[in-house]
Amino acid sequence: MSILERPLVTARGDGKSYIYSNFNPRYSQMAITILRTYYNFCMPFNSNGEKKTPAQRLGIADKVYTWEDIIYKR
Repeated sequence: MSILERPLVTARGDGKSYIYSNFNPRYSQMAITILRTYYNFCMPFNSNGEKKTPAQRLGIADKVYTWEDIIYKR
């Protein structure tokens, strides 16, 4: 996730400079939204012998979704 790591690196720390890089905070927001959706709807965790996603535990979802359910091509 270089989109998220880029602003955290100091300019002189490792000799790299991102002054002319193509960084847009909008893309980092999109990446965070995709990761948050994947975590909440696609990653089941074992709790009390049941594998459920955080969304299923809250009653928002009724199944474990896949990448294809949240990411699609037009």
